[in-house]
Amino acid sequence: MKTTLTLFPCFIEYPAYWSSTRNSHAHGWSAGPTSVLTDSILGIKLLSPLGKTWSITPQPGDLTHVEGGFQTSLGKFVVNYDKTAEEEVLEVETPEGSFGTLNWGDLVGGTNMETGGKWRLTRGKDGKIKGGKVRTSFVHQKGPDQGRPQDTGTEEL
Repeated sequence: MKTTLTLFPCFIEYPAYWSSTRNSHAHGWSAGPTSVLTDSILGIKLLSPLGKTWSITPQPGDLTHVEGGFQTSLGKFVVNYDKTAEEEVLEVETPEGSFGTLNWGDLVGGTNMETGGKWRLTRGKDGKIKGGKVRTSFVHQKGPDQGRPQDTGTEEL
């Protein structure tokens, strides 16, 4: 087993690699921002395997737009946040059949989202949160969106 560490020039050989040109010293740096975005800013936390249960507590701070997510074999977990001078909009998508709690603003303590799906909430200047689960249906129309799901309304909280 060979391990070499020379301070000048900076050169490290790892036993697992046959050539030092295959070494990546940036791996940890690229993974850090992804976990901060997902866990801390978007606030997506899986509480059981594959995300059957979860918690979402977005903390966008001073950001005016942030979005991201990931997918497990159950489906997509997506959070999209936008802030304008008039309102804040939070859209959350979770797999159907999953169960979780959304904590946001006055919803501290949570709003239970028992069946997954897509939720759209808005908070106006008055601080009141409105919105709920988005109803989606297939709209038959002509053009490139023909037969694609369309948001058709919101079930209020």
